[in-house]
Amino acid sequence: MRLSESNGRIDDSRFRILQNQHGNYRYQNNTIYRENFRSYNPDLSVRRLPTDDKALTTFISQIEGRAGDMEYVSATGRELLVICKRDSALNDKVWRVDRRSNVLDEAFFQSDWPEGTRTIDNRDQMHQRGWTYFRVSGQINGEQITGTGRIPFIYETSRTHYLWADIKIGKSLRIIDSEQGVRLYDAAGKTIETYAAGSFFDCLGSPWMGLHTMDAIRRSAAKQQIVFDTRRTGQNKVEIALTAQQASLVYEVDLDRDIVETIKVLRAGGPESDVRAAIAFDYLDEIPPVAGEFTPPRPRASTRLLRERLGILWPAKLLEEAQ
Repeated sequence: MRLSESNGRIDDSRFRILQNQHGNYRYQNNTIYRENFRSYNPDLSVRRLPTDDKALTTFISQIEGRAGDMEYVSATGRELLVICKRDSALNDKVWRVDRRSNVLDEAFFQSDWPEGTRTIDNRDQMHQRGWTYFRVSGQINGEQITGTGRIPFIYETSRTHYLWADIKIGKSLRIIDSEQGVRLYDAAGKTIETYAAGSFFDCLGSPWMGLHTMDAIRRSAAKQQIVFDTRRTGQNKVEIALTAQQASLVYEVDLDRDIVETIKVLRAGGPESDVRAAIAFDYLDEIPPVAGEFTPPRPRASTRLLRERLGILWPAKLLEEAQ
């Protein structure tokens, strides 16, 4: 994504935000800042996309109490580049649509910052690396939850450091998410459920795909018609509360680090103090010298067909399976 601004003079046009396969860049006061996070709307409204269908757009507008201002473009096909222009008369008006390969090589994504502009790198170690390991801890229905995983932050590293997770709930349940798909195992090691690969990460966002974690969570909820509420809890922290029929979930997101820190599952319709599950994620800035703890899992072969993704309600599914 690239966001450009101009005062009307061609020679003054500069793009203020650039997000590509290599990282996130912000231009301000003749300085380029490299950031941990994907961009998000300062007022915390949900980031809209030109490819949002009517159902998604309508639901988000109902939640936010205002209509969307993005002109629709069909998402059919691959290699889609959409250029929108915002002004006082047009809002977000789509004025060019390209369908071709290697759109990231287009001039729109090339630097037009002045020569000699200084760069300040605000990234922490794990975002400089482009990926990291994480540990999972907490409890579900009184059962201890432990686990490890790996998550990429940019597209460039997502191929070599693909996402995986290996989670255990007490002695009764194990969840493995790998390139082969998601497997749920019972205490005897028997496969009880299978889902599409990457399903567990639906509850952690997908920064390597270009959206901020906060927006990925809310857009995933909106696709499932799940009501959400966003509230700022600190200068750089927000809580996203999801309300579904089977459970209520509260996500704590660090805006600057672009990560989910905790997930709480509450009893549906109950008070916020009625926590049935609490899951915490610890992301490693430094990689341990011996990676035995973080060896990618090798799931057992299964004849079960992969089911569709569970989406943002994965933590509620874990609670159900752990009972």
